[in-house]
Amino acid sequence: MKQIFHSYIIVLFSLGCIYSQTFSDYLYTGYEAFSSAGSVVAKEGGSSSPFHNPSGLAEIHDIHINFGYSNLFNLQYLPYTNWSLLLPSNFGNIGLSYQGLSVNYQGNKLITEQSVGFSQGFFVQKDRNSTLALGYTIHFQSVNQGKTISGEVLGSAGTIGVDLGIQATFRGRHRIGAFIKNINNPTISDFPLPKRLNMGVEYSPYKGVLTSFTVSRLLGSSSTQYMSSLNYDVNKILSLTAGFQSNPNRIGAGFNISILDLEFGYGLLTHHVMPFTHQISIGIKID
Repeated sequence: MKQIFHSYIIVLFSLGCIYSQTFSDYLYTGYEAFSSAGSVVAKEGGSSSPFHNPSGLAEIHDIHINFGYSNLFNLQYLPYTNWSLLLPSNFGNIGLSYQGLSVNYQGNKLITEQSVGFSQGFFVQKDRNSTLALGYTIHFQSVNQGKTISGEVLGSAGTIGVDLGIQATFRGRHRIGAFIKNINNPTISDFPLPKRLNMGVEYSPYKGVLTSFTVSRLLGSSSTQYMSSLNYDVNKILSLTAGFQSNPNRIGAGFNISILDLEFGYGLLTHHVMPFTHQISIGIKID
């Protein structure tokens, strides 16, 4: 029965990737998105900015390198990896990013999806009390459908998508952000990739505590998701995060440990049907 269940899930997931491009609409890249249940669009710039709001790159001051890994729904045949490299620049800070997801079963790679992105974020206004930043990501997305049992190659395809983001801050305690995914209406083999709009706010009632709220909607759909999170800095080393998402109801939790210029992050995200998904992240900051 377990073998039948796993085979059923693989077939559904593979078909979903081919016909709806579910991966390109993945909301939880990085441990921060896992632990906050996706409420990251207004977050301060960091390793997750290229994936969730490139305008946040305007706030970075050092080189950041980050690598993340998870098995979706805790299933070993659904490995998901991501990495990002953030580089300060006098002409708008730059981010390079990668996401990769594959379906591996009984030694065969049934389908592989990859996304390689170039991001840039810059301030258009900055003073003592407020800031306004814009950002964009250009990403090449590809899908490879692998081979049949007889060895027939099913083919591959790719396209270029464009994401746009904006963030504003006031007195370092209030933040607002918006992000549009695939604003240029890209398609793969005549199938349109999903367009999504995320809008959110973040508020810090006092130092070390952050609350956030995000509204997310897949354009063309009548379904809207609501996400919220709370982040608490226990001390300079340990930070805790918890989040909740509706439609469907999911709960996220995680922590981040920072020692010198090294970071280790862990995020957990529940699912209303499938097992939990765990994400680990390792990063380094270079002054």
